[in-house]
Amino acid sequence: MMNFCGDTLSITPTPGQPFSFLSTIAVISDDEGRLLFYTNGFQIRNAAHELMLNGDSLQVEDVLELRNIGLDMIQGAVIVPFPEQPGKYVLIHAESFLGEGYLVATPLKYTIVDMSLDGGLGGVVEKNVVIRNDTVEYGKLVATRHANGRDWWVVASKFDDGRLIRLLITPNGVEDYGLTDEAYVSYTDYGNAAFSPDGSYYTNTSVTLVSPNDISIDLLRFDRCTGAFSTIENYIDNTATGYSFVAFSPNSQYMYQSYGRVINQFDLSVIPLAQGRVEVAQYDGFQYTQPGFDPVQVYFFQPELGPDGRIYISPSSPSPYFHVIESPNSPGLACNVMQHALRLPFVNAGVPNMPNYRLGALAGSPCDTLIMNSVQQPAKDLAPLRVFPNPAQTHFTIASSSPATLLRLYDGMGRQVLVQALAAGQPEHRIALPAGLPAGVYVAVAEGREGILGRARVVVAR
Repeated sequence: MMNFCGDTLSITPTPGQPFSFLSTIAVISDDEGRLLFYTNGFQIRNAAHELMLNGDSLQVEDVLELRNIGLDMIQGAVIVPFPEQPGKYVLIHAESFLGEGYLVATPLKYTIVDMSLDGGLGGVVEKNVVIRNDTVEYGKLVATRHANGRDWWVVASKFDDGRLIRLLITPNGVEDYGLTDEAYVSYTDYGNAAFSPDGSYYTNTSVTLVSPNDISIDLLRFDRCTGAFSTIENYIDNTATGYSFVAFSPNSQYMYQSYGRVINQFDLSVIPLAQGRVEVAQYDGFQYTQPGFDPVQVYFFQPELGPDGRIYISPSSPSPYFHVIESPNSPGLACNVMQHALRLPFVNAGVPNMPNYRLGALAGSPCDTLIMNSVQQPAKDLAPLRVFPNPAQTHFTIASSSPATLLRLYDGMGRQVLVQALAAGQPEHRIALPAGLPAGVYVAVAEGREGILGRARVVVAR
């Protein structure tokens, strides 16, 4: 148990029944940092470290007979809060599938946990619900928050052609947002994927099994509002050895690649990536000897950004050590890679797959689906609402085709920043902006006796 809630990281063994993780590790805590539940791809365990109510058999087939060990799918599961469903959580996961000489995943599924059950320890209320039957990469399920600050995007890569599958989790449930038109992933082989902490970058890295010396890093720009991707660079390295994994710095400026004996830092302000690449660590030869086994090299394996702003890197062979990047926001060697710096009570085999739960709405974004989903009528049924001047500085005027009695103004996070009663029978209404209202994009919603009359985007310029 790694607890980041205090001033320093505390590590303690957990009580309860033995439980094994291989590569699939997903865990979630509440807003105060209290553990809720976790999974190894086969079972869900609750905060008492016991099998959760109805939390068994996430893998139906168990083709590789790993039930007692844990699923060997890196990023094979990810957990996000169910928007506007207090105490409920959505687990996105995939079924392991053995193809013709390779491992893939199909289908994509979701499971819903309700923490109000079993005396607050939680229980599964929906399980193994199929979202898509597409064959996807073996794992690489990652999530980032929607620009509205409420919903969640979950992304997977289609195995056979490199297109990206987008899922959108809203208060209405798990929606299949569809495949991208373009294939963005160069090699759909062993590796990982990651969103930057600010959600603006997505990257997918693999070492191709066709040519073992080729490593790809596909760096994409992501629009948290629309779910659209655009390629920044398809980076190919045919000199590297070992498996490739990536993670981002807390400020989203640097991307770190760990593979075997080397850790690279990439400055994302420099394109092509090779020009901003700095080697920040080489394996120092440290070995771990477990009683009864031969010594193993503690190479660099999978990195994950921790809630304390450090990057933790799991070892390539089972050992109780983490490598730690102490200052990942710093350029070059100043990032301070500390090899085998953190020892755990037990042999370790991976890191949790955790999105940035602290990410909020995108300030100034034109995306206002939060407001749209909060009104009673769909957008197509709303009358147009005219706003002028727009941009506005100290005031704006609204005009609607139906009599309005109330005006509400919302910011990009869906928070109400102004409510004003409107004089009956007037076709136009002057709205004074609060003196301290920051510049940005807002949404005005006009209401009448029949409910919502119209909405419009208002740009406030200071």
